[in-house]
Amino acid sequence: MWFVFFYVFSKLNKPMKYTFLMKTLLHLGFQLTLTGITMERLNSSMKNYALNQKPIWFFLFLFVAFMLTILISNESIPAPVRFGLFCVFSILKGLLIATLFKDRNVSSDSVKKAVFETLGIFTLMSVVGILLLQSGVSIAPLMFATILFNITLIFVLIYILFNKVDDEKIRIFRLAVILLMMLYIIIHTHNNLNTRVKNDLMISTLNYYINVISIFRNLVLLSDD
Repeated sequence: MWFVFFYVFSKLNKPMKYTFLMKTLLHLGFQLTLTGITMERLNSSMKNYALNQKPIWFFLFLFVAFMLTILISNESIPAPVRFGLFCVFSILKGLLIATLFKDRNVSSDSVKKAVFETLGIFTLMSVVGILLLQSGVSIAPLMFATILFNITLIFVLIYILFNKVDDEKIRIFRLAVILLMMLYIIIHTHNNLNTRVKNDLMISTLNYYINVISIFRNLVLLSDD
């Protein structure tokens, strides 16, 4: 899949921010590696530990992770500080995902399968974003539709949290979240390469990171349901 990405990249002739996208992808790879290593080590240490329910610190860490996204997105904070916060955020996400998977008794095969599927989805959607920019197609309608879709899913999530919903509807919701993240990858790739859009490395990486982790997590839970 990455061959397709770089092949399409090599055929582009429209002015784009290639260097910025490469920096974003390298930073994304580093942060995802931190998350993956954290997950692997925690899984090894919890192998013989039975988790009947999520520990209290799980919900505390969820709140901390949310606050970290706000700080990372704050451009007034020096970049080195935001990078350090991002590293903490990535490690924290590794702890949270490993705990979630342990709580759901997720199999290692499901995780490995989801890694490759996520990589394929990310590559494909990035190529779509690149081609849309290259062709000069406006993504304004796509952005508007994606925002409406996002708002709709937030209301659906609230309903799910406060009502008993059967497993099939949960599966449909997970598929919808994956679709939403795919749309966001297209939009973020388009904006990251667009010379008319001002970008910030930390924010661009964070956007991709959230998309990738969300797709990965939902793919794992879908395959393990």
